[in-house]
Amino acid sequence: MADIASASFTTFESTSDVLQSILDDGTCPSHPEEELNVFCFTDKSFMCLKCSITHKGHHITTFSSPEEGQMIIQKVTSIIYCSKHIDKQAQYYCLKEERPVCEMCCIVTCKSHEVEEIRDLSQKYKDQLDQLTEKINGNVSRKGDLNEFIQQADSLTDKLTDKEVDQIKKVE
Repeated sequence: MADIASASFTTFESTSDVLQSILDDGTCPSHPEEELNVFCFTDKSFMCLKCSITHKGHHITTFSSPEEGQMIIQKVTSIIYCSKHIDKQAQYYCLKEERPVCEMCCIVTCKSHEVEEIRDLSQKYKDQLDQLTEKINGNVSRKGDLNEFIQQADSLTDKLTDKEVDQIKKVE
């Protein structure tokens, strides 16, 4: 069974890529003769009906088309899960451990650590990114102004040099 919870990945894009490749294949990794039609949110894995029997007590859903499977991938990859409790949604980020954490981790594991809500931290980083973008755009604009100034200075230097050459020729 293809279980991305045990796969090694570091970004949400790679999670999406793993799920997409399994969905694109369309067959159950454990039962290649069976098509995918179940998704386990607890294990974040696609499977066939035969495999879903072993997922009693898990949050599973069935789907009947690749489009529905695609919607599942979008839902799963838009949620940030706790790095310790992979079936719990993370609403916080532990700055000391540098990982997303659920409420349980906030209370037990990270109670003495500095923790921020992911939503607030995300907005803070978005604002910083916007400021940097404005700064870069301003620098690009100034660079254009500098390039124009340099071209004008080069042109003036060329003209002065031509005049000096003409004066030297007159003196000779």
